[in-house]
Amino acid sequence: MIKVWFDALTAKQARIAAVLSVVGRDEGVEFLITCRRYDYIEEVLDMYNLRYVCIGQHGESARDKLVRGIERQLALLDVVRGFDVHVSLTSPDAIKGCLRPRQTNNRPYGHGSLILRKQTNTPTG
Repeated sequence: MIKVWFDALTAKQARIAAVLSVVGRDEGVEFLITCRRYDYIEEVLDMYNLRYVCIGQHGESARDKLVRGIERQLALLDVVRGFDVHVSLTSPDAIKGCLRPRQTNNRPYGHGSLILRKQTNTPTG
C-alpha cells in the first residue's frame, strides 16, 4: 500500500486533500493529512469525516510566521514518518527538506488525470 502525506494549509487545499483521500482509499492508497489551525481548514476536512493531524498555526507578523513555521517543522518531525509520496501546494514547512521520504523508485501511480510520482532522494537535472 502506498502511503501519501498531504500537507493542507488552506481550505482549498483541504478540499483537494479530501477528494484525493476519498478517491485514493478506493485505489488502496493510505493518506496522512496534516494541516494547521487557520481559516476553515479543519471544518472542510471534518465535512468529509476524514482523520487528520492539525499541527501549529498561522502567524500574523513576519517574525511570528517565522517562529510558528519553525515550531511546526519540529512538530511535523514527530508525526510524519514512512510516507512514499508527499503532496504539497507550496507548504514552506514541508518543503524545507527535513521531511524526505525513504529512497524509492520512480514508478508512477495515478488515478484519472492525476499522477503521483514517488519522490526520490536523488536530484533531477
